[in-house]
Amino acid sequence: MSSDIPDSMVEVKAFLYDVFGTIVDWRTTLTQELSSFATLTSTRISNQTLLNKDWHSFTQKWRNGYKLYINSSNSRNAPFLTVDSLNEQILENLITEFDIVHLWSDEELENLVNLWHNLDPYKDTKPGITRLGVKYVNAILSNANVKLLVDLKRSADLNCFDYMFSAEFWKCYLPNSKVYLDCCEMLNLRPEQVAIVSHAKNDLKNAKKLGLKTVLLQRDDYEDEDEVEEIIDYEEEPNGFGGQANHEFDLIINDFEELAKTMAC
Repeated sequence: MSSDIPDSMVEVKAFLYDVFGTIVDWRTTLTQELSSFATLTSTRISNQTLLNKDWHSFTQKWRNGYKLYINSSNSRNAPFLTVDSLNEQILENLITEFDIVHLWSDEELENLVNLWHNLDPYKDTKPGITRLGVKYVNAILSNANVKLLVDLKRSADLNCFDYMFSAEFWKCYLPNSKVYLDCCEMLNLRPEQVAIVSHAKNDLKNAKKLGLKTVLLQRDDYEDEDEVEEIIDYEEEPNGFGGQANHEFDLIINDFEELAKTMAC
């Protein structure tokens, strides 16, 4: 019943979900896969160089390179690149930085880029979003290109989503306001009827300015990481419904099961 839902979220009819770090655990999956890939390569070429690399750092730098380009594109009107193309360019720079040039073939490098297409979802993703789908529209909203999103949806068995919106449709990156507002229009909903769910505070702040509701999903693995993102200080206040609320966000949750419970699902 609507009376069981926080006042700020009563009008919500659809949720738009960020993907990387919200739905799927890119950091853990990539770090493990890169380490395994390095072990196989070391055995094949009889070279121990790859075994001594910090793949956690490599993974974080790969993601940071993406964020730096997105920020640059949004502020300086840099050309639009698909996330696959961007990940490939960043990887080429990283193998030079980590002094592992020529250890992988072009085909192997392509396989590394495709690791982003096969990331594990957080354990709460499918059960929580499936519960929400009983009452609400669930849609992915991401800067990732269509092919990447389709592969992710299939590999992670994410059939709990009704729609997928890719920034590739608009040839511009989030948090561009047109993307948010067009998604609302395509869902035939007003901005205040749509909630953005993300771990990324800046994206939520921009969406809130447009009238959308905002749900901050706090992931433990995002603490104390070298993220390319503005740090926002805020004080949490209990909202009485299992989640948290404050002046920055309409809701603060720890997982999707909590969101489903808070939204009376």
